[in-house]
Amino acid sequence: MPNISPEQEDREHYLFLQRSLEDFNKATLRMQNAFSNLELKFEKINRELEYKNAELEKVIEEKEAVRNYLQNILESLATGVIVTDLNGKITILNRCAGLFLGIVPKRAIGGSLAAVFPEMNEADLRPASASPVLSSAEKVIVCGRLIELYAVPLTGKAASEEGMIYILRDVTRITKLEEMEKRTEKFEALSELSANIAHEIRNPLGSIELFASLLMKESREKKSLDRLAQIVSAVKNVDSKITNLLLFTRKQNPLLKRINVHRILKEVLLFSHDIIEKGGISLSVSYAERAPYINGDAEMLKQAFLNILLNALQAMPDGGALKIKTTAVESGIEITFADRGGGIAEENIPKIFNPFFSTRARGSGLGLAVVHTIIDIHEGVVQARNTDKGALFSISLPLIRKKAPGRVNRFRSGLVSQSEQVMMPRNKEQYR
Repeated sequence: MPNISPEQEDREHYLFLQRSLEDFNKATLRMQNAFSNLELKFEKINRELEYKNAELEKVIEEKEAVRNYLQNILESLATGVIVTDLNGKITILNRCAGLFLGIVPKRAIGGSLAAVFPEMNEADLRPASASPVLSSAEKVIVCGRLIELYAVPLTGKAASEEGMIYILRDVTRITKLEEMEKRTEKFEALSELSANIAHEIRNPLGSIELFASLLMKESREKKSLDRLAQIVSAVKNVDSKITNLLLFTRKQNPLLKRINVHRILKEVLLFSHDIIEKGGISLSVSYAERAPYINGDAEMLKQAFLNILLNALQAMPDGGALKIKTTAVESGIEITFADRGGGIAEENIPKIFNPFFSTRARGSGLGLAVVHTIIDIHEGVVQARNTDKGALFSISLPLIRKKAPGRVNRFRSGLVSQSEQVMMPRNKEQYR
């Protein structure tokens, strides 16, 4: 091995270090270039992510806006909507459905549909077929409302069933109007028939009374006179009933004008004060906060209110309690008369507004028929039902909706602020 001088050795070390440094510099440069490229790619990816994120946020906002829009539509519907999953758990229940069922929508979410309709079988809550539309509906009474319930399957991807959609319609008022319409048609037919019969009967009755009166003048026997007097009395009694019948069948020409229902009711109560007091009736009267104004005939409505009032008093011959209440409802004003007279036989409720129907021996059967006719003329609804203590008659009348000429804006809805309540009147002044 040749001898290497120290100078040569140092030179070789220097050259080695120089080459190593150059390699290091080259590697560093390559790393810097790679880092720069990586940084550019990262910036590009970051910009793309920001763009995609902005697009995603925009899509989310649009979907949220659509969801809120559809939710607002759902909450604004006058029809109840309930959506359940395959296990019958409620996932959606709108405001109207909560109103119909008397429940808070948020609290019902996650609960069972069977708990909402406990009186219905599970089979009744599902459609009989997979058809997306049902032609028939179940009817159920909930919270005093007659609800029409439709059920259709909720389908997802590939037409697979994911749950059920239930549509609820409050048909209480529609049913009442249909019943009123049927009654009105029946009344018209009966009125025409009754008028013809009344005229045919009245003529011979006049002859019978005339000849009986003549025989009374000629007869001297007490027994014969008594019998003739009974004939005349019976003829007059029948003639009185025929007169009432003709008044009932006569076509009414109402004098319609703007009237305050509360004032009409107070006048009826003032007029009836003595018979209420003598009958030992405890009276409670509660008026709606605002005075209801309707387009009606004051005298006719007085007659209707008086007939129902007298009917309640006759149902409590030994005294009792009568509660009269006016309530502002969506369709107008509702007046209820609730007595404690033992109620009406269930089989008689559909017939009590029919002409000549009476459960009293000497009743003409025209009092409530007249009420029906008067309320029908005023485009209202009258109904009767039993409570746990007696009978309840309700009258619904439409309010004046448009602003009356010469009146200020507070009359726009047919209501004027008025809050008052009368409890168990002791004298006439309390009606004023």
